[in-house]
Amino acid sequence: MKQKLTIFFSLILLLNGAFAQKAKGLLSGRHLLGMHINTIDVRTPREWKDANGVRTITGLKNQDMGFSVSAWSLFSSRVDFSAKATLLFHNYAASDRGTYDIANNQFGFELEPSINVKAFEDASFFNAFFSMGIGAGVYSTKIGTYFPVGFGLQVNMKSDTYFLLQSQMRYSLTEDVHKDNLFYSFGIAQKF
Repeated sequence: MKQKLTIFFSLILLLNGAFAQKAKGLLSGRHLLGMHINTIDVRTPREWKDANGVRTITGLKNQDMGFSVSAWSLFSSRVDFSAKATLLFHNYAASDRGTYDIANNQFGFELEPSINVKAFEDASFFNAFFSMGIGAGVYSTKIGTYFPVGFGLQVNMKSDTYFLLQSQMRYSLTEDVHKDNLFYSFGIAQKF
């Protein structure tokens, strides 16, 4: 856990240098509101950690679903700040015991602020971005935290509508509440 926190704070310091170059302020750039469909994969990270396990990615039918509402604010020409509220349907207790059953899903509610660093200027039609943040959630009746790191693709439709595809590895900071997981998201965001 110390390594994860050290990496997180080191990246924050590096991004601080990027913000210092052309800092407009958090509220002065373009703003987006988005809706996302999500899936969560708890099996793949567990199987990848097993030295004797098969290294495959779990299929969509064995992943759990959820949805999110997000707000994005352009901080500089290549850096976004985003905040996402997510509702997930997943059996958190069973996945921790290794006896997962998709029929016994429960609710998980998460809040996740993130920094998104883009490969190109925001006006680009296609743009790849690196994302990292810190998240917290209520899972069944327990509170947990995680450190999401991932990549995404953004399609800019005349700077009014954006299509977002994102994949994250979420490192759990509270392993007793929920395990590491892969998180996939497809969303549409609209300028306001």
